[in-house]
Amino acid sequence: MSSDTNHGVAEESQEPSPPEYEPGTDPTPPEYDPGTEHLPGYFREISGLESIILARRNSTAPLSRDDITWDLETWRQYIQIYPPSTKSWDERDVKENAFVASSLFMGINLGKDDVIAFLIENGIVTPNTKLAEETPLLRAVAKTNVRIVKQLLDLGAEKDALGSVSTYYDSFEGTVHVFRTPLQHAASLGHLVLVKLLMETYHCDDSIVAPDGQTALRLAAENRHHEVVDYLPTRRSGGFRRWKHAHRKSLRRATKAVVRILDFLKFFCWSVPKFILWDIPKNTIVKPIMTGCAWCWKNRKDFGPWCKHQLLNLPGRVARFGKRVGPWYPGTMDLKHHYLFREGSLECHLEDSLALVNSGGGRHIISSEGYAD
Repeated sequence: MSSDTNHGVAEESQEPSPPEYEPGTDPTPPEYDPGTEHLPGYFREISGLESIILARRNSTAPLSRDDITWDLETWRQYIQIYPPSTKSWDERDVKENAFVASSLFMGINLGKDDVIAFLIENGIVTPNTKLAEETPLLRAVAKTNVRIVKQLLDLGAEKDALGSVSTYYDSFEGTVHVFRTPLQHAASLGHLVLVKLLMETYHCDDSIVAPDGQTALRLAAENRHHEVVDYLPTRRSGGFRRWKHAHRKSLRRATKAVVRILDFLKFFCWSVPKFILWDIPKNTIVKPIMTGCAWCWKNRKDFGPWCKHQLLNLPGRVARFGKRVGPWYPGTMDLKHHYLFREGSLECHLEDSLALVNSGGGRHIISSEGYAD
């Protein structure tokens, strides 16, 4: 038995040992770039409801245009999660208003009339909600979708509401919107079916003048839509507005010049005379007199004793004044002078023992005795 064991041990010792691993011995292919390889990812197609919720929560995420997102059942599921607000449009959250307005306009672009009706009938959005000053009816006219135009008008859209159809940049006013009514926009596009629908069925007003002076007839004529021109009645209104719009830059320059001239005349014809004839006398004469009178009236009880005191002291003050002025009076002064020059000083000695000293432009009176010392 021991021999078998020794034989087994010998067989095990004869098996080759595994080779030792040396890292870095295998050369790396030169074309291998580990940075270009990506881990495999799993992408799941989101549902229409998830797309709507994602766009609602993130304003930068665009709303999908696929049929799943714009299915009516998807929007029914959406209002179960987010019921329509009972607040008025102005009291709602700004982000929520922006989302539902963009949803309405995208539905108009895609022609989803069932979703549009669902959004309006459930109070999620109104048929007159504007997006960048554009009304839903104007967007439907721009897409020349007669069915949605009729739907919006039947749901309560304002037939003659002005809205923005385009914008342009002005160096003075910035971004300027071009406002049109639905009838004016349809006439400018030359869509006779829409023009007849708006005029005959919904009785839109073709006499409305846009802020730039344009009318439906003039817009159709400028774009050479002769059938629309022949259909619309003749209108000649808006001439002054068109003139103002065409010459708006010249009018702005003229207005600025007139304002500057008026400011110049106001300064020299009003501000300067008012300052000289009113402000100066008022602040230098009238107000001090009024202040003095008010002070006197306030201290009127002390005015009598003060006058008595001044009258009693007046003779003494006059006497003292006479004594001070007497030596300088010409009749009492000896005008004989003798001059001494000493170190650039001119000294005038009088016989009354006073000396007038002029030294370096300054004058003062000193005693002759003090000078002699």
